[in-house]
Amino acid sequence: MNRTFRLSLIAAAALAAAGAQAKPRAADPVFVAGSQYSAVLSQADRSWRLLPLDGADVELRAEGASCASSAPLARGVWLVSRDESGRLELVAPSTTALADGAPAHVALVACGDADARSPAVVAPRVLVDWLGTSAGAVYADE
Repeated sequence: MNRTFRLSLIAAAALAAAGAQAKPRAADPVFVAGSQYSAVLSQADRSWRLLPLDGADVELRAEGASCASSAPLARGVWLVSRDESGRLELVAPSTTALADGAPAHVALVACGDADARSPAVVAPRVLVDWLGTSAGAVYADE
């Protein structure tokens, strides 16, 4: 066998072995507030932080029994969209890791509304209205 060819095979094998032992990078996506989402939902305390392009951040809290969400959202970015009836919903894009059986579409409902869709995220009316007209995505935190 040609000496150059043997050296090339040894070098290729060494590189392949080094690549196999390299530590994999974290698979979690990195998101930038204000550019990839315009609202943050902190599910632990049911608070929202709005990140409007034309002003200072605004914080709201969903309080009371009429503002209790029926299901937690997976951590990550959710797109603000509308269902086939034109009602607001949050949709998980492919970058949001969902647990097995978790819904990719979740209704977005104002506190006290008679909307019986489930699962649903419930928020103050002013926030739901703002999300419906001004937001493209929401970051759900734990």
